[in-house]
Amino acid sequence: MSTRLEELNNRVEELERESNERGKLGLPPRVDEATLTRVKLCLKGARENRDLRLRAAERASKAMGVVPTTMPIEELHQRMIASGIRPEDNGASRGIVEMREE
Repeated sequence: MSTRLEELNNRVEELERESNERGKLGLPPRVDEATLTRVKLCLKGARENRDLRLRAAERASKAMGVVPTTMPIEELHQRMIASGIRPEDNGASRGIVEMREE
């Protein structure tokens, strides 16, 4: 499964868990059950056909309100620095290493 579909699948599972928890608390779900069902069907079909996979990922993203954006890596780095992230800190990498050591 492509990385994009794995991300969508993980997000759907997260939304299902959240909906179940909200239901236990008597709160309405953030995403209605029909949308989750449609997204799961899209993902299931996507696993079976590469061309369908791309269209399903786009439909699933749209259904969940995910707007994919792309930009050159240089622009991403500039934005990260502008938002206060210091590349020399390597905080994310350090956190991953720490989690692996646990």
